[in-house]
Amino acid sequence: ILLCYDILSTYFYRPKTKVVLINHNNVSQFSSKIKLWMTLHLPANYIHVTLNQEMKRRMEELNPYKKCCYLPHGVIQVSTDCKKPLYVGKDEEYLFCPVNRNIDIKLMTNIISSEYVDDYLKSNKIKLFIKKFSDTIRASENIFVIDSFLEKVEYDYLIKNALAVILPYSTSFQY
Repeated sequence: ILLCYDILSTYFYRPKTKVVLINHNNVSQFSSKIKLWMTLHLPANYIHVTLNQEMKRRMEELNPYKKCCYLPHGVIQVSTDCKKPLYVGKDEEYLFCPVNRNIDIKLMTNIISSEYVDDYLKSNKIKLFIKKFSDTIRASENIFVIDSFLEKVEYDYLIKNALAVILPYSTSFQY
């Protein structure tokens, strides 16, 4: 299984076993006639997996004889079964930052302590809901620190209804 690949090197890699190619956005490279030709002439044991329907349609259009499967990208799939957390006001506009272990702590600390960010949030009547990542961060009028466990239905609500989702990965995050 190749989670990411370059068609030039993948074309010359010819194992006898089944190879699964995860196409994040490889169809955008098809403007190159060489890359398109190489993709169309991959061995029959290569299976393409696309993460959205449009990419699958494009792959099948270009080469209907190659096996192509669609698997929805897990980050984008949000459940329709949502529950508004109690701290979210009615019709409240917000940004959501579901921090994780790959967070750029320095960047997030700078963002939440920035007067410019605070003024922007206040003047635009937007809140920032951020999952607690440190004992030193403090809530403010415009920043709400979520320090409790988020149920999946609450998490899905926050993702689905946010104006934007902030994912401040550290520079060492390579995936």
